Amino acid sequence: MRRERLVVGRMPALISCIMLAACTLGPDYHQPATDLPKTLQNISETAQKDWWTNASVRPLAQLQAQALTGNLDLQIARSRVAAAAAIRQATAAASFPMVMTDTSYSRAALSTAGSGQTINRLLGIPDQASNPSSPVGFNLFSAGAAASWEANLWGKQTREREIATAGEQATQARQMIVSLGVKAEVARTYIEWLEKTDEIALLQSSLHLASEKQILTSELARKGMIRNDLILLQQNRVRQKQGRMSAAMTDRTLLQRALSVLCTGRPDSDLRPLHEQSRWPIPIELPYSITTDLLKNRPDIVAADAKLHAATAAIGIAKASFYPTLTLSGVFSVDAMSLSSFGWAAHNFALGPALRVPVFTGGRLSAELALKKVNQKEAAISYQQVVNNAWHEVDDTLDRLHQVDADLKWITENNIAREKIERMAKEQAVRGWISRKDLLSIREDSIETEIIKTQQRSLLLLEYVAFRRSIGL
Repeated sequence: MRRERLVVGRMPALISCIMLAACTLGPDYHQPATDLPKTLQNISETAQKDWWTNASVRPLAQLQAQALTGNLDLQIARSRVAAAAAIRQATAAASFPMVMTDTSYSRAALSTAGSGQTINRLLGIPDQASNPSSPVGFNLFSAGAAASWEANLWGKQTREREIATAGEQATQARQMIVSLGVKAEVARTYIEWLEKTDEIALLQSSLHLASEKQILTSELARKGMIRNDLILLQQNRVRQKQGRMSAAMTDRTLLQRALSVLCTGRPDSDLRPLHEQSRWPIPIELPYSITTDLLKNRPDIVAADAKLHAATAAIGIAKASFYPTLTLSGVFSVDAMSLSSFGWAAHNFALGPALRVPVFTGGRLSAELALKKVNQKEAAISYQQVVNNAWHEVDDTLDRLHQVDADLKWITENNIAREKIERMAKEQAVRGWISRKDLLSIREDSIETEIIKTQQRSLLLLEYVAFRRSIGL
């Protein structure tokens, strides 16, 4: 009956502890609403996929895969994600009891003079009258265990786990930012490499025509049909084309070296995909709008959201600091001076709770709470700023993308007209209506138009890469 009364008497305290453990201080996190326009429509499904795979561009797809495994920035980002996961696991482990064991042996000696006399008598060691200054030695065998557990009062540990989880999510988002940047940079560099490759081929054709035109100019000048200064003018044009081709070849070498660093971390790697037949990656369909949900998938928005979540949870921890903390701890050990006496009779133990109550902190706790609230407000403003910047970036890239697309269509139509002019010029040259020199000049102009078209096509793809990066794809 007495035991039952004791149990019943302790029930209110037990229920109170359970209720305190279930109480979580501080505001719960809810993702803030964003003031994005609701008129945005769905983006096509094809634009949401890896466009270089959709376009069946094998070299670019291989370079992307190589960069995702060999890029050093990505390797660093992955190691940081692993570190954040370890921090989250360590934080979660704080919710469980901690048990430590200890086993030791020591040999000690106490002097019989001074305080050693008192200690020796307590230990039952007889005085050494013959040599009072000689220390008395003894053995000490010890084995035991200690355990401690802090109750999750006021939800402090819950908030700590929230912060650790949000930190891991932010680190994962930063890894996605690095991954997105690497993929975009590989695509951009490869597109520019293709542009320079095609430009070099066109410049070689143009240089061949200019050299032939120089020979014709020299023959006409020798016959007295044109002025001699036109020879110098044509020679200067040949040197200009040679300089342009040399610069283009240097640019292509630099781009190839940049691709090597992006994909392998080394500037001298032999990238086999560049030896394959080059094909231009053309987007299947240009987007005209995006959804707000797709915009929120940007990794920088995800990182800002996780940062705001962590700042909100930190307020709960600061509030919990005003309240008591309860720690349950226990120690058990067996200590003996000889192995023969090492047993249950030599055991020691201590068990009980420890309640710590902040009484006076000089305003430190209030200042820390105010700081956490300011940090949370700053994180909320930063989140809105990141969303607005993303919205701004997407709008700008969309406008540039469609403007470049319109310019490319105009240049393509101009090229078609130039091709008609060139065909007509060939027919006129066959009939003798125009000279070979004039035909070469028309062909040179057509090649220059092709170079402009190549540059514009490259610019369109670069803007498309920038657009996909702006929406986090």
